Amino acid sequence: MAPNEAQRVQIDLLDIAWRLADEHPELPAGTVLRCFARAVRTARACGVALGDLTVVAERIARTHLDSRVADRPLPLAG
Repeated sequence: MAPNEAQRVQIDLLDIAWRLADEHPELPAGTVLRCFARAVRTARACGVALGDLTVVAERIARTHLDSRVADRPLPLAG
C-alpha cells in the first residue's frame, strides 16, 4: 500500500473513533476508544487488508458497543 493510502486509512480510523465516541455518550469516551482499538487489532490479527480495515474494525466495534449498551441497566428515576 502506498504511503498516501496508509495515511488515508489512519485518518479514516481516527474519524471513526471520534464518531463512535460521539454516538455513544452513555459510555465513557475512553471505553469507546479502547473498544475501537481492540477492534482494529482484532481485524489486523485476522489478516484484514488495510483497504478493508476501516469497514471491518467499525463493524466489530459497533457490535461490541451495541452489546455493552444493551447490557447496561436503565437509570433509576428519581
